[in-house]
Amino acid sequence: MVYHYLYIFLFTLSGSLFAKTTIQKLSRQINRLSHLNQSMVRSCPLGDKDNSIDDRIWRDAGFSNATVSILDISNIYQSDFNRYTHSVDLTLVNLKGAGWDKELLKKTLERVAEVYKQCGIKVNNPKYVETDPPYSRVDISEEKNHDAALAKLLPSPSRPTLFFIRSNIEGKTGFAWPKDFADPPIQNTAFITAEVNTSEYKEKRQKGYSPTAHELAHIFGNCEHIEGKDYNILSKYYDRVSSDITKAQCDSFKRSNLVKEIPDA
Repeated sequence: MVYHYLYIFLFTLSGSLFAKTTIQKLSRQINRLSHLNQSMVRSCPLGDKDNSIDDRIWRDAGFSNATVSILDISNIYQSDFNRYTHSVDLTLVNLKGAGWDKELLKKTLERVAEVYKQCGIKVNNPKYVETDPPYSRVDISEEKNHDAALAKLLPSPSRPTLFFIRSNIEGKTGFAWPKDFADPPIQNTAFITAEVNTSEYKEKRQKGYSPTAHELAHIFGNCEHIEGKDYNILSKYYDRVSSDITKAQCDSFKRSNLVKEIPDA
């Protein structure tokens, strides 16, 4: 509308060469500004956060067709948020074809969150990456350094990072690399197989046990399995491993540089 009135005004002066020249210059300027304004409107993002940049970063690193999002497990914390003194950021990498899906991993992470409630540790905005498996591998061998090859591709130094795979060729159902047990970049990564979702696996473990929380305990505590007959999250015996965490273990986990204190908690 403003442009329309400008044209009318200028055309009333069109009897002079000066006015004609001015009209031409202003017309070009008006058209340029109009085009710029339309372009700016088109480029404004609407709705949910655009994850295309994160997607591209992971794809460029070697994770083909990767999509990145945040797993919403906020329902776990609705009634007791004030009980948490520490938090941890996690990255979950789901290799397509390994027997996992987003909903299953959401339930897996909700159970992890429940386990670490007893320590006052909150899982904070977990990043979920779904990707074609690099090297077309969903079965990972430690002896052949498949795990190290995957970790080397990670585009971010953020840890812990959990890879969800189909199987471990050496026969483990899961394994972790705490800081003092490996070199970068595989430090503070873990690998969990789809076997942990089978009824046969669950029947041999304590009810409520979380193998993902177990592997994280290795990373947070920077330690191996423990001996003894007590039920514990780090027991080396499959019939004794559980979701139980001692106060000493909670204190140790909170001292990890991966676990951050919540200000004013």
